[in-house]
Amino acid sequence: MDIALVNGKGTVSFKASGRGTTKNWRIAVPAMTYNGLPIAATVSRTFPLSVR
Repeated sequence: MDIALVNGKGTVSFKASGRGTTKNWRIAVPAMTYNGLPIAATVSRTFPLSVR
């Protein structure tokens, strides 16, 4: 899924899997350039997101 960035921030919406469930997510930013400056590729650690 691609997420558009505005001023370095992006938003994503998704439907919750159901009450009491947990999904593990990871954020990945590919290598790119912005205004001629390189941006290194980064990947976050996975983090849980629970529906309550």
